[in-house]
Amino acid sequence: MGVGYRVFSEMGLLYVRYVGVHNTRMTEQLYQLYNDDPEVTPGLICLQDCSKITKAQLDVEARRQQMARYRARLKHPDRDWQVLYYCPTKLSHSLTEMQRMLWHGREGVQFQMADSPVMLADILRQPLARIEKLLRCDIRFSAGRPTSLSAR
Repeated sequence: MGVGYRVFSEMGLLYVRYVGVHNTRMTEQLYQLYNDDPEVTPGLICLQDCSKITKAQLDVEARRQQMARYRARLKHPDRDWQVLYYCPTKLSHSLTEMQRMLWHGREGVQFQMADSPVMLADILRQPLARIEKLLRCDIRFSAGRPTSLSAR
């Protein structure tokens, strides 16, 4: 399947869902789409849903370079950028720990992990029902190329 995203403007949230095998190339494609999408603006909370990842292939150096570009593209100049990973499975938790290490020390980035919808609701200060609906929302996927689906 790949990766897809959806912007929830009313929540100030960029929701990204990975499905199946995750790799650095997918993340690069996602970055390109963000640049072409006027809804993807600096300051959005970035929620990475890793709950459906079955395997990952990570190029650590390429990922570090991507993180620098993502931070430059998505962080609001006047405040910290909130990056939140949803990792309810053993595999997703392990992968997220690696991401935590890679994000560590990046100025202006608040990295958080949540292993349940309840934790997500608490961190995002949203009702649990809204978070559960968000986690089930429609996102289009196509051959590893992410596509956006407007949340309007």
